[in-house]
Amino acid sequence: MRKGARSWIWLGSMRSSRCADRLVRAFSALAALVSIAALVAIAAFVVQGALPFLLAEGGSAVVGSRWAPQAGSFGMAPLLVGSAVVSGLSVVLALPLGLLLAIFVHTRAETRGGRCARTFLVILAAVPSVVYGLWGLTAIAPLVRRLAPPGPSVLAASLCLAVMTMPTIAIMVDAAFRRLPRATVAGAAALALSPETAIWKVYVPAIRGAVAAAGIVGLARALGETMVVLMVAGNVVQFPTGPFASIRTLTANIGLEMAYAMDRHRSALFACGLLLLVAAMATAGAFARVERRVVRR
Repeated sequence: MRKGARSWIWLGSMRSSRCADRLVRAFSALAALVSIAALVAIAAFVVQGALPFLLAEGGSAVVGSRWAPQAGSFGMAPLLVGSAVVSGLSVVLALPLGLLLAIFVHTRAETRGGRCARTFLVILAAVPSVVYGLWGLTAIAPLVRRLAPPGPSVLAASLCLAVMTMPTIAIMVDAAFRRLPRATVAGAAALALSPETAIWKVYVPAIRGAVAAAGIVGLARALGETMVVLMVAGNVVQFPTGPFASIRTLTANIGLEMAYAMDRHRSALFACGLLLLVAAMATAGAFARVERRVVRR
């Protein structure tokens, strides 16, 4: 092939690659704009629905302790506290289990057991939440009832949410182990540390920011979960008085009452959704802050 022909072919390939790069950048920007527009639209929709209730009640409903729509009382404090307690307890249970599972998967990555465990985690993360709720209602709640009635309770819902969020946490921590700098791994090997000592003294401290970020993601998923808490938490509007108390969360409250709610009641449920949206944004902000610290390190 002549030199001139080769040059034309090279120039053509360069132009096609530049065109492909521009298309990728354009579609990436479009996807980002669509995501931002969707978030703004959802927030505007929720605020519009909650505005009549907020103008009438102000912030007093957030601290109110009685939710009784038939009596015109829309206190959201028990729902908010119930959501926080169940979500927080589930992350407290799921985070150490997820870390241990990630350590097992990482240290046994080349073995059949490690590959099976990673597949198991992926499958668990993909199981629909209603399946976890059904399992909790028929298996976990009866076990809790043997300890103390009624069964559906803070503890039962937290256990189900912990099992549901644990795979996500384990997968994120395992990914952080894979991203460990080679210098860190080489340093542990140079010190002739045992595998267990290297993990707990070197690797885990090196990824503690990623572990915290995984916990925040698990908390966000637990806060937004509806089916599990609707089926297993008991759906009693009251402040949690212990692990065996039945409660209702914000998400379960919306899921139970939105189908028949009207006027002020409907607007109050939108206000519950607005509280959840604010909590989700706060959790996302915390995740972004932790992630920036991890990147800087």
